[in-house]
Amino acid sequence: MRNVMNGADESPEPPSVPAPLILVVEDEPLVRMVTGEILMDAGFQVIEAAHAEQALAILEQAPVALVLTDVDMPGELDGLALRGVLRERSPDLPVIVTSGGVRPGAPPPNLDGPFIAKPYTADALIATVTTYLAPGGTIED
Repeated sequence: MRNVMNGADESPEPPSVPAPLILVVEDEPLVRMVTGEILMDAGFQVIEAAHAEQALAILEQAPVALVLTDVDMPGELDGLALRGVLRERSPDLPVIVTSGGVRPGAPPPNLDGPFIAKPYTADALIATVTTYLAPGGTIED
């Protein structure tokens, strides 16, 4: 846009688009905190849950764009069960499962979707999250 008063070019401010909100579901406080920090440093908004039941309560109230969940957690639902519930309730919501209790690079045998093995690097985490948030990113592997 050109400012007719002084002849200077003036670019309009782009509309502010809120960063996607990522729900991190992890029972280990330090892992949850570090994962949240990595994602916030990458420009995402983050909300945390310590177990699946807490995650489900958060999902009732927050506009979550993606869920990153550990497999082994306390409570009635583990991460795989949480993923199953979310597939029924919100089939378009990307859910990435993570675990350190598997062979490196190999997802749990009963998992048929996005997976990232622990320990993961910040770059690997950000790349995985970005892939599944991108338009046309796949929810199923």
